[in-house]
Amino acid sequence: MALRPPGTRLSRPLRLLRATASTTLAAVFLATLVPVPASAAPLRASGSPLPTASGESLAQALELPTASSMSAGIEQRRAAELRAAARQEERQRLWRERQRAEREIAERAAREKAEREAAEQAARQATAETAAGTSSSGRRTSGVAGSTRSSGTGGGGPVGAGGFRPGIARTVVWGDIYATQPGQVLDALDVHGRIIVRAPNVTISNSIVRGLDSGSQHGLIDAMDGHPGLRVLDTQIVATAPNHTVNGIMGSNFELHGADISNVIDGVHIAGDNVVVANSRIHGNVHYANDPSHSDGSHDDSIQIVGGSNILITGNVLVDADNVVVMIGASRSPIANVTIAGNTLDDGDCMINFSGSGEPVRGLTVRDNIFGLRSSIGHCAIVGPLSVPVTLSGNRFTDGAAVFVREG
Repeated sequence: MALRPPGTRLSRPLRLLRATASTTLAAVFLATLVPVPASAAPLRASGSPLPTASGESLAQALELPTASSMSAGIEQRRAAELRAAARQEERQRLWRERQRAEREIAERAAREKAEREAAEQAARQATAETAAGTSSSGRRTSGVAGSTRSSGTGGGGPVGAGGFRPGIARTVVWGDIYATQPGQVLDALDVHGRIIVRAPNVTISNSIVRGLDSGSQHGLIDAMDGHPGLRVLDTQIVATAPNHTVNGIMGSNFELHGADISNVIDGVHIAGDNVVVANSRIHGNVHYANDPSHSDGSHDDSIQIVGGSNILITGNVLVDADNVVVMIGASRSPIANVTIAGNTLDDGDCMINFSGSGEPVRGLTVRDNIFGLRSSIGHCAIVGPLSVPVTLSGNRFTDGAAVFVREG
């Protein structure tokens, strides 16, 4: 750079430029120490006044980032990072839930396989004993409703989630049985007819109830009179000649444990108070596209509740219904205090439907259930009026999706 010779004066424009620059630099230095008063109007480098406001700093006037704006930016980034971390944690939680559900399904399948293999082994052993003449096959007795004889292995069908055993010797009964004695026990029977309960404290155990070979109507076990104390234990209910009118068990005041129900419209039809359905398998519902009772085809459900209170449905496998797994509608009488807990449910349009006719259910609890993915309405676990209170906890889909009530 060429230096100005000593004694040489600057031109007037250069002297003005130097003075302006010196003034601006001094203003910048002072502004870093003292806020610019509102009444002051310092010049920009271009010579125009800087905008001022009460308490405004030069950094703000020059549109530089302020401490508050930088702090806000840091907070926004931190909030975004927290949201991303929360999303990641939720994805991990859903993955863990899905893994746990898959493990439980696999363990349940392994248990059912072991039970099935044990039952098949028992059936083979019973058949061998029958062939050796050590069983009661061929024994003739007087029956409750006609001639009877032992059936040997007693027929088959899938082993339920409870205690039904296909391989034990059972006495065949041809025709309907009317249980009219209080405390009557019907054990190890193969009934080609219905059982109609007309007395309290009846027990049906280790039996098969098939309905008439020519076809029956209504419940293969009929508890519609509502006598208290009926217990159905480790029993298979399967229609030999299914039709659009036949259900598994119908009525009230009964307990069903370890049952296997199939080849009927409704597996369980609850029409009154004090019912327990536990540790049973309800599957293979019959469906008719042309049903005289319904213009849109059969309304087959695993369990239908048309009235009653104090109803517990727990520990069951409920699958294959075309309409609904558990249908709740007070078409017969008010419904209250219903608990659906610890079941595996799948199929149907939606799996639990409490939007049926009559007044709304009171006291519905749905907890700790596993919902499958085969419903015709995707991920539809529960449907009903959102105005009706429902207690939900511990439920999940097999893919980890959340379970909630859909408006319906």
